[in-house]
Amino acid sequence: MGAALSIVAPQALDALGVLTLAPFGRAAVAAAVSAVLAAPLGLGFPGLVAEASVRSPSAAPWLYGLNATVSVGAAALHAGLAPAVGLLGTTVVAAGCYALGAGLVGLERLRRPA
Repeated sequence: MGAALSIVAPQALDALGVLTLAPFGRAAVAAAVSAVLAAPLGLGFPGLVAEASVRSPSAAPWLYGLNATVSVGAAALHAGLAPAVGLLGTTVVAAGCYALGAGLVGLERLRRPA
């Protein structure tokens, strides 16, 4: 989804005239688009933390700490990667990271007994 959005969004925003708005208008559109994309990405994490906390009550602080650390690392990676490979390349790398994380969660669920 992100890769498709990075291809379609610039043309769509230009066609809608968003790029000709004043800076505050562009910022408002960026905030709205970011909220729509960020909401689904953030919905799964609390559920995973709750699930892990049932098995190990001390896991929640570690998981939130790990999430914060990875978020800061991802922001730094994006800042260095985006100028070199562009929006599409950065989106592909991010999608790969999410796929890796989802795969690791899936492997852990298969590994543990029911």
